[in-house]
Amino acid sequence: MLFGGFVSDDTSSSSALKFGLNQKVKLTKFEYNPAIEFKNGDSAEGIEAEINVNGMSLRMNIYPTTKVYFKNEEITNPKHPEFRKGVTLLKKRIFHIAKCFASEAQLIEAVAIPKNFGDFVNAIIATFEDGWQNKELDLFLQYQWQLKEGAERKYLEIPKKTSQGPFLIPHVSSVFSEVKVNDGKVTVGGELIENFDVKLPKKDTALAYLDFKNEFHPFHRGEWFMENGWGQADDGAEDNLSGW
Repeated sequence: MLFGGFVSDDTSSSSALKFGLNQKVKLTKFEYNPAIEFKNGDSAEGIEAEINVNGMSLRMNIYPTTKVYFKNEEITNPKHPEFRKGVTLLKKRIFHIAKCFASEAQLIEAVAIPKNFGDFVNAIIATFEDGWQNKELDLFLQYQWQLKEGAERKYLEIPKKTSQGPFLIPHVSSVFSEVKVNDGKVTVGGELIENFDVKLPKKDTALAYLDFKNEFHPFHRGEWFMENGWGQADDGAEDNLSGW
């Protein structure tokens, strides 16, 4: 299928990684590979990406939409509304990352004419600013939704969607303290604040980051996120994705 048209995205275990805000990371690799190899010997086209977080490399592959599932039915027809939704989510994910290195206007122009997936990705990469691999970024890491079979615990991962908020943005130069809100009680940097008088980013904010100027980092998450799989280190969260 052909890819074209801009879509707005507005809406591992190591001490080097932490849940939530990770500052001054770098996207060291973001490139199209026509044949990413799997352990079983198969291959598929996609994007290979790597993010360096405090000296640790996180790998992420992004594959073009080939099928989606709706009401337990596999859908492969590109004209089906649910398939189109899947393509839109894929493009949002790619553009969310790309906007760290190129303007929206540049991206709109780059993908104005529909292309196959490889040309689509390469057209986007061609808009990136010089030296983009060395640009400092801020990354939000979340927990895996569920404990995987055979695993002893859940690991941190790079979000695949922006539905709960951004996950990769240009670095915000400041020192931030973690703000948590639970049952109306606010802690900042782990310390309970009796009279917290700074307006939270959103009414349902449960996690945010505040600097010494009382300015919030763009990363924040709501109550639903923190009470469910991505916000829980253990596997006791609800087993559904109905709220995302």
